Amino acid sequence: TVKDLVNTTCKCHGVSGSCTVKTCWLRLSPFKTVGNVLKAKYERSAKVIHVTNQATGVALLKKQLQSFPEEAAVLPVPSKQSHIGDNIANDTAPLRKSDLTYIEDSPSFCRETRYSPGTVGRS
Repeated sequence: TVKDLVNTTCKCHGVSGSCTVKTCWLRLSPFKTVGNVLKAKYERSAKVIHVTNQATGVALLKKQLQSFPEEAAVLPVPSKQSHIGDNIANDTAPLRKSDLTYIEDSPSFCRETRYSPGTVGRS
């Protein structure tokens, strides 16, 4: 996560290089590094759909991987008794708290809609 990219930087103060006082502060990694980490997380994001098993009444989250939409895993809804990482379908990785998820596909701003003329055909 971005929090893991924080580093401690220190500077010594004193006469002739003696470190009589040391000042330290937290510093975020370079913007490009943070951006690369977030972009990688975005590319691995998963769409989740809330479904209920009609036979048992158990609520489930259905996970669809963004990069491989034909693959899906069914995961229990997080509760006090279950963990977000519990995985019913063993062929896919479970969701983690640090994973990015979404519930709706992003709109295409290129296509014309009733809210926007779109960008297709612009020069």
